Amino acid sequence: MEKYLIKFVEKEKYANNLIAGMFFMHSAGYYHKLEQGQGDIREGALSHTAMMHKNLGCPIYCMYIAYEEQCEDGIIWVDKKVLSDFKGDDRHIVIFNFNDFVNRISKTENGKLKSKIETDRAISFGSVIYKYISFDDTKAFFTQNNNDHLFVKHPFFSHQHEFRIVIDDRIGKDESKTFYLKNGLTFSDIATKIRLDSSHTIAKCDEIGIILH
Repeated sequence: MEKYLIKFVEKEKYANNLIAGMFFMHSAGYYHKLEQGQGDIREGALSHTAMMHKNLGCPIYCMYIAYEEQCEDGIIWVDKKVLSDFKGDDRHIVIFNFNDFVNRISKTENGKLKSKIETDRAISFGSVIYKYISFDDTKAFFTQNNNDHLFVKHPFFSHQHEFRIVIDDRIGKDESKTFYLKNGLTFSDIATKIRLDSSHTIAKCDEIGIILH
């Protein structure tokens, strides 16, 4: 079961921006040009055997899901590959209880899920599924008027444990856009910020432990 959501950032100011209720998003197509790790040429793909893509202009926001079995005695164990994607000596993480975060960005009204992110565009969010896209999947992605394909990634990236927010907007491949929580909401009361230095991490085989206290 999901326990925490973690945002890895390369600078403390990015962590502070998130805590203040800001979501800095790149388009799905932006990740085509990045190096392997955060980069994925298959981002937005409708097939894993042909270069077919859809809605590459949608802004997306990515976080890491830590499951209960990864948490032990105040330590969250993550694959070393996750941290290797973030360089520099000012790396930070922002940690949320999974349900607290979901409840802060959304609410249910009259049986319908409503977003608390400031935009007039449709929003979808949830965990990414890691699987090979089948022929039937490709046909469904072509015919459906939604962004479900942006929640499917190649199994190669399964260590990312990704949670995504997708805005049904369109921005350029090299552009970014910032979204905000509505009505001045922030995450300050439910977020924990930790600097990823030697006092808050411990190594074990192919994993890194993030010390929460």
